[in-house]
Amino acid sequence: MTRQKLLIRQLLTTGVAVTATLTLSAPVLAEDADTIDMVAGPQCDVVFAVNDKALNNSQIVFMGGDGTGVTPLGVEYPGYDLEAMDIDANNVLYAASGDDTANQGHLYKVNKTTAALTDLGALCVREADGISFNLQDNTLWGWGQDQGLFHITRGADGELDLSTCQIVLTGPDELEDLTWDNEGDTLYAVGNVSDDDHDASNDDGKTRTIIAYSPATNDIQQICRAEMEPITSEIEGMEMQPDGTLMFTYHNEHRVSVYGYIDPNSCMLYTGLDEPNPTPYNDIEALACCVDKGSDLPWTYQKDYIGDQTGSTKLEIYGMAVKIDNGVMTVAI
Repeated sequence: MTRQKLLIRQLLTTGVAVTATLTLSAPVLAEDADTIDMVAGPQCDVVFAVNDKALNNSQIVFMGGDGTGVTPLGVEYPGYDLEAMDIDANNVLYAASGDDTANQGHLYKVNKTTAALTDLGALCVREADGISFNLQDNTLWGWGQDQGLFHITRGADGELDLSTCQIVLTGPDELEDLTWDNEGDTLYAVGNVSDDDHDASNDDGKTRTIIAYSPATNDIQQICRAEMEPITSEIEGMEMQPDGTLMFTYHNEHRVSVYGYIDPNSCMLYTGLDEPNPTPYNDIEALACCVDKGSDLPWTYQKDYIGDQTGSTKLEIYGMAVKIDNGVMTVAI
């Protein structure tokens, strides 16, 4: 999402004048208007993500809360097949693997400064499609392909106890990612479901589907089905934002922006389909936000800030660099 006003006609209710405000990106639907002014702004301090390259090579990256400034963190992990990621209530970053790796369905701690991985062991699923912490009780939930929804509690020491991992709900063969709402009441999941009734414009013959699950009532329902029809790219990652909207990422998307947003309550959608892809990290498998302001981050750079093409392959002239160390932000310009 660029820091400029965007024309988004698909958010308007056809033939009805609407007035609404979406806090995440500050869009305002004015009475009798046919456009929305959407001005992007950081909603999290940092969003961590894992980018997939080739079959199973994984690169940890981080970006601004508005999806901009994607920056690699640490080294690439060949053959790790990291497919899932989330941050717990203690601000600890975790990732989990799929099945195209020697360590199928393993859970890792991820160092947020270096991206170093600590293998915690195997989950109770062979392939983790997504993981999410319920921040109210700090338990871990996830989806195992062809197996279902799993749940992990914590031991007396406060650490995750992988021996408590168990399947609590079976369902569709594959869901791409899942995320708890901020209140810990609803678990959202996203999938790309083959459907004879899909819109003809979807070039892969699949419907983007968001599922809302309430463990308290065992209620499962699809939401925002019609509103997701304009999306022709496969969705892989999804993460709840602080204001209750969902950020999602596209699979192997070279044509357009790698992310979009949807409000699960109003189904107001920003697809990002009208924006070019600004980054080589175009296959984001999973997202994890937010990190508090006191967290450390390595230097992150804004390249060629004024767009004058200064610098070379050997030396890049940067416009701005930012570093956070022990809660102190340093800005070099």
